This record gives sequence, C-alpha cells and structure tokens, in this order.
Amino acid sequence: MTVRNYVEASATSRTEALKKEFSGYFSLTPGSIAIDYGQRLEDYLSVVYHGLKLSDNKLVMQELVIGFIPSANEKNANNIWNEINDAVNYLDIFPEQLYSMIGISDEGSNVVKALKHNFDESKL
Repeated sequence: MTVRNYVEASATSRTEALKKEFSGYFSLTPGSIAIDYGQRLEDYLSVVYHGLKLSDNKLVMQELVIGFIPSANEKNANNIWNEINDAVNYLDIFPEQLYSMIGISDEGSNVVKALKHNFDESKL
C-alpha cells in the first residue's frame, strides 16, 4: 500500500467514524455549535459541536470539532454562512440541521448576521 492510499483510506475511515459518532449526538438533541475565526499562518474557521450523548444510561456532555477550514473570504454574513456549511458538510450536516442548533460565537456583527438570517431567532 502506498502512503497516498494509506492516507486516503485513513481519512475515509475517520470521516465515517465521525459521521457515526455525530449521528449519536444529534439523535438526542440538536445541540449547539461554537464558531470561531482565528489566524495563525492564515485565516481559519473552526466549528465545535456541543451536545449530549447517552453513555451507560446517563446523559454526558460532549464536544466534537466538526469543522476546521481555511478562510480566504471577506467576513460578511453570506460568506460566513457558506463557510460554516462547507466546514461541516463532509459529516452530512445540512442547513436544515444547522437551523435547529444554537449558534455561539464571540466574533463580530457579521457572524451575528449570518446566524440571525439562517437560524431560528428564538435560539440566538
């Protein structure tokens, strides 16, 4: 097996494991996502899911990094919403599911606008 084939197989396997893990969280409650922009060598967007998981017949709070992508776009509401979707679509998380989540961010007004126009206002 070549290195490339190994990396591709590992990435596919990890993605499938994350999909399964995430579906276990989402089946109990929509949960929330925390959105953060940062910059190191380049701008990036991170999305962290917070929700409940059933473990030994107890509800346990869990967090899972579900998106981490470079961000080269201007940070306006439309671009931010598209980047959030791009960051999580590999897990088969669609806008319909995002609509039911609570959005949390310490970022500026454009993140608020992106969430306000795409989330249920009662959850902002």
